[in-house]
Amino acid sequence: MIVAVALNIRKNILFTPAERKAMLRKLTRQWGNVEVTEFRGLLVDFARDQGAHILVRGLRAISDFEYEYQMAHMNRKLAADIDTVIMMTGERHPPSVRTSSRRSRCSVVRSTTSCRRWCGTSCSRR
Repeated sequence: MIVAVALNIRKNILFTPAERKAMLRKLTRQWGNVEVTEFRGLLVDFARDQGAHILVRGLRAISDFEYEYQMAHMNRKLAADIDTVIMMTGERHPPSVRTSSRRSRCSVVRSTTSCRRWCGTSCSRR
């Protein structure tokens, strides 16, 4: 299994790609078959380069559905041999920082000593 961090300079992200990869490595270290890496460009191109045939995407909230739905259909048009599976976030892991309120929440998370409410244990230590 490959967990890929997209490098997108147009997004205002809370954690750097290196920090995101470090957190993901820590979260997945118990499984020997998980590789954490990064990519630029189209996800389907990266998937093809890796020999992957299934993309697993997550929904933080119902408002993410339309975007993921459109992306899944576009990816299908670009790469008919690659399927997309969309999964809902579990109740244990509520949505963290959503794009619509990213600035205000990021400043709260950065200035709060414990942000476990928004992040998992490993990222709240960052």
